[in-house]
Amino acid sequence: DLFEDYESAKAAYDSYKSKGYIVEFDSIIKNNFDEVSSSEETDVTMWAYERVGVDKALEYLSDKKLNNVTVAVLDTGVDYTHELFSDRVSRTDLNFSNSGNENDCMDTDGHGTNVAGIVALSTPNTVTIEPYRVGEDNGDLLFSSMILAYEYILNSNNKPDILNMSYGTSTLFGYELYSEYYDELYDAGIIMISAAGNANTLAEQNAPACFDSVLTVASSDINNKKSSFSNFGN
Repeated sequence: DLFEDYESAKAAYDSYKSKGYIVEFDSIIKNNFDEVSSSEETDVTMWAYERVGVDKALEYLSDKKLNNVTVAVLDTGVDYTHELFSDRVSRTDLNFSNSGNENDCMDTDGHGTNVAGIVALSTPNTVTIEPYRVGEDNGDLLFSSMILAYEYILNSNNKPDILNMSYGTSTLFGYELYSEYYDELYDAGIIMISAAGNANTLAEQNAPACFDSVLTVASSDINNKKSSFSNFGN
């Protein structure tokens, strides 16, 4: 439920709690995105892919027989009309946010499309993208929306192989509940990847990067050094 102020939310919280319900405050989780100007985008994209050897990896895999892999992108959705995603997006009807159209994962923020684009450009055509819109029009993600997506995945007969989460928060209500979901997803055989975060602090202070069942990825610059904004490990 959405409330006008903290007092109203706290009253509802106490009421549900007194009745024996498991209840937590919702958390607003920020996506991890550093904007670049349109004049910078092409250059940034080119050196980034070259630095991690995407071109060499795709060349090596070009004559190999590969298994199909599904990457679920939990984010602000995907602009599935972009030519980059032709024949690469498995479905477009998963919207667990409070924004956009029902049963439509169309991205109105841009972050999810950016993330899915990186997946598409970095992988062979045997990798398909499954977008889950859990982000609002302003780019914020609600923990409650992610819970709906996690529940959907856990109860699906066709679970994704990889779960990408380019977002995080250092202020999380319901830590134990959060942890339980990641343990269940891990036990289901799903590889989970999270951004380390963009606050130039320890990644262990950022969720979901802090969980043992999640692979955490930091950011590096053109000189293969840690980006000034990137969170880091011990």
